[in-house]
Amino acid sequence: VVEFVRSCVEKKGFKTMIEPSIRDSRLGLRKPDLIIYDVKAYVVDATIVSDSASMDAAHEQKTTYYQQPVISRWVKRCTSVSKVEYSAVAANWRSLILSASGAFLRKTLGFSPRQLALLSLKVAEGSAAIHKFFNKW
Repeated sequence: VVEFVRSCVEKKGFKTMIEPSIRDSRLGLRKPDLIIYDVKAYVVDATIVSDSASMDAAHEQKTTYYQQPVISRWVKRCTSVSKVEYSAVAANWRSLILSASGAFLRKTLGFSPRQLALLSLKVAEGSAAIHKFFNKW
């Protein structure tokens, strides 16, 4: 999922960093999945949850976890941007993408409906592979 998002945004002219290590004495080590930047920076983390879990809660948890002043300062210093925003790509095992994640990908990063459909397919493929791996009995 992260690699697919990275590939799509780089084709649109964004620069990216994959899993940078951000260390802080108070927060410890934080490794967001992806930092996307041009004139703004976006700290993005992906999460795939079970069907019984709340995608809204997972999205909020991922966003809040990284939305820290020390991370904003680090991102600004490393990307030379003045504004940092936070989001998550949240989906469930059945490949349903949270509406807030879809809106972020569409409106902010310029994803097309086809790219969102392909992202959903990537989630479904990953879920099927994991199910197959853990159900070999």
